[in-house]
Amino acid sequence: MPKESDTMQFKLRLPKSLHRKMQRDADRHGQTLNAEILQKLQAEDASWEFYKRIDELKLSKLDKRIDELKQSFDEVVLILKSQKERP
Repeated sequence: MPKESDTMQFKLRLPKSLHRKMQRDADRHGQTLNAEILQKLQAEDASWEFYKRIDELKLSKLDKRIDELKQSFDEVVLILKSQKERP
């Protein structure tokens, strides 16, 4: 749990149905509503970071593939130019 000096407090409006669900989850997990919400937010943040990293890896692979395709295209252009220059 973060130190008191590392935290801030704010009000949050929730639909009653969501509040009840979160309170049931907190009760089932044996923790306060605040702790339940904090745990869910931290899990969501970790999940978002995971998917963000996957997207970065995909982009990296796409960039590499684009470079490979550019190189292949340049090679084809050179071949075509050399064939065109032949009598």
